[in-house]
Order: sequence, then C-alpha cells, then structure tokens
Amino acid sequence: MTADVFLDANILLYASSKAPADAEKSQQARLLMLAAPFALSSQVLQEYIANALRKKALGISEANIDAQ
Repeated sequence: MTADVFLDANILLYASSKAPADAEKSQQARLLMLAAPFALSSQVLQEYIANALRKKALGISEANIDAQ
C-alpha cells in the first residue's frame, strides 16, 4: 500500500479533539484523513500521544488511546 498523504500530529489532534472550539477543524481533519490513503511515522504518533494527554481541553485520556 502506498500513501498519497503524510499526516502531521496536529491533524490527528484536531481529528480526535472533542473540544467545542475545535469542531470545524476536527471535521476538516477527519475529511482529510478520509480523502486519501495516508502514512504516519512513529514520531508523529509519539507527538500525538504526548500532546493529546497534556492538553486536557481536547478531551482525550489514556483510556481513549488504544493501539490495536
């Protein structure tokens, strides 16, 4: 499988944000993720997890992160 897009941690953060202030950005990030096959690096995933857990306004907790 090849990827057309390489996603940054910010796209993942907005896509998973439950903050009302991020509603429009969240929708746009989700649409971007559905638009084409994408790739992630381990660094992007590490940045996502670190920031998601640090920024409480996003509404993401360790219980919400599942690496299956």
